[in-house]
Amino acid sequence: MKKKKVMAMMLSVLMAATLMTGCGGSDDANGGKSKSEKSDKGEQVTLRFSWWGGDERNEATLQVIDNYEKEHPNIKIEPEFGGDEGYLEKLSTSLAGGQAADIIQNGTGWMPGFVEKGDFFVDFNDYKDDIDLSGFSDEYLDNTCVFDGKLLGLPSGVATTALLVNKTLADETGIDLTKDVTWESLIEMGKKVQEHDNSQYLLNIDTSFLVTNVFRPYIMQMTGKPLIDDDTKKLTCSEEQLVSVLAYIQSLYENHVTQPAGETASFEDALQTNPKWINGDYVAVMTNSSQINNLTAANENVEYIVASMPEMSDKSVQKNDGYYANPPQLMCVNKSGKHVKEAVKFLDYFYNNEDAAKILKDLRSVPPTENARKICEENGLIGSLVTDSVNKGLEKHGVNEMGLTTDSEVESVIKTMIESVKYGESTPDKAASDGISMLNNILSEK
Repeated sequence: MKKKKVMAMMLSVLMAATLMTGCGGSDDANGGKSKSEKSDKGEQVTLRFSWWGGDERNEATLQVIDNYEKEHPNIKIEPEFGGDEGYLEKLSTSLAGGQAADIIQNGTGWMPGFVEKGDFFVDFNDYKDDIDLSGFSDEYLDNTCVFDGKLLGLPSGVATTALLVNKTLADETGIDLTKDVTWESLIEMGKKVQEHDNSQYLLNIDTSFLVTNVFRPYIMQMTGKPLIDDDTKKLTCSEEQLVSVLAYIQSLYENHVTQPAGETASFEDALQTNPKWINGDYVAVMTNSSQINNLTAANENVEYIVASMPEMSDKSVQKNDGYYANPPQLMCVNKSGKHVKEAVKFLDYFYNNEDAAKILKDLRSVPPTENARKICEENGLIGSLVTDSVNKGLEKHGVNEMGLTTDSEVESVIKTMIESVKYGESTPDKAASDGISMLNNILSEK
């Protein structure tokens, strides 16, 4: 993949243009219709579409499929959806065995690994007669979706990490998260919450978000680089720096900034289902913009705001922001599928049809195409919290990490290190030492 910094300025212009121009259907050569609407006749075709998501996303995606089938009676789309647990393993197995779905919602961080292992996905640049790509920013596609010079996926949205705050509880405990947040201030605020009520906590967070919202940004802020250099296939941080971030994660648990790990294991990858979040006993949650709606829906009885992501208190030693805008997922088409053109045409409808935009709204974060954003903004379908989160993310200038840093094997090692300290099974020093050995073994085979 082309390794470049995600250009926050470019994305800011992209979003600003959206707000200035208003909403409306595109006046393309098809009279405002997506290219998939040119014909609804032909041979009977069955496509499979796999994705993961919460109930609202699932229902919306099913509605889009149903509408498409009504407009294209020769097309039948079989949905395959569920939670994200085990999704990567199932996808890896199905791709390797030639049994994957035709249309695939893919993890952004998984793509480099898939690209390395095989030629699984179509290059959308080869199908411009079947899908209109003009609504996407070329720069955003190039920064996030191009691998080895090929456009192998399309962004499901514009997403960022997020610190969603239960302002009602924050006010009760005397915590102000409207100001700049530092790693150190999170610890102090966590202590203050415990003093107010030791059954309440500052941060709702799990291992997955400790990886994406704490571990990797913390490393990048220290070094100015992703964890692993793709060219040298070496760690960019020292063992001492690795110990530092693991010690910080340990301190979140030792100081009761977050709930004990043993009490939250069953809510992994589903933070909105934690009873303490539902009951309003967390001040904030570390998440991403695409999950904000699910989290606020779990408890609609409080007021929410979005805070800035944490930085180092000593800005003079911080090499960059550590955070950046990125697609929450990529939509891909299986290259070995029997009906590739039909699958691409469905994605044209998915991204460019006005009704589809209204149905999908911001359920995969802020829509990635100009026209869909216009439609959603005109109809009040993009939530202000999601927009605030993305706008804050666009102000960040972190380095795009897609590559070995987000490789599934590397991420597994990072999770192992984190869980060993958060469950008290290992010291930060031992976890870092063991992790470096495992990472070096993995990288030696890449």
